[in-house]
Amino acid sequence: MRGSRRRFDDATEREIYDAYRTGEYLFKDLADKYGCSITTVFHIVSTHDAKNGVITPRHKSSPKPAPKLFDHDTERVIYAAYRDGETSTSLAAKYDCNPGTVMNIVNRCDAENSVKTPRHFNGRGGGKLLERGRLSYKMSNRQAIEMYVARRNGATFRTLAERYCVSITCVRTVYKRVEEAARQQGLKV
Repeated sequence: MRGSRRRFDDATEREIYDAYRTGEYLFKDLADKYGCSITTVFHIVSTHDAKNGVITPRHKSSPKPAPKLFDHDTERVIYAAYRDGETSTSLAAKYDCNPGTVMNIVNRCDAENSVKTPRHFNGRGGGKLLERGRLSYKMSNRQAIEMYVARRNGATFRTLAERYCVSITCVRTVYKRVEEAARQQGLKV
């Protein structure tokens, strides 16, 4: 019958849920094993996840473990290592997590360490380099100047983009803006 899903007893539902959470089975594998639809397996997993306070991934074919959580001290160590030039990929491998988790930690720590970041660049025109606003909405003036100096010392745009968690285009734009602002002030570049 269309619209009705197969019902399992509580023990079988728990068995399906536990099998999925091991990470060894996809929704499709469990649907085949228990003779039901993928939607039924998804419903069972999402119901048990809701009871356990876990978010079920929307993509029904692959399991997605919950993001790894770190204590505040570990997050500060990860943040410091990232700001010292280590990439999110290498930190993810070191701490057994996803590079996206590392970037979330970096973004949280950035938010803790700085004032609210303006959405648009507002540092055009005359005035002093640091008084007219940020050189980029994605990094502080201090970071922009550090990035500029690092580039002058031989760092590649790609390395700087990874270090500051911005695009290569953003690095190039900031580099040009710092150079332009320094020239306007009569500084030697």
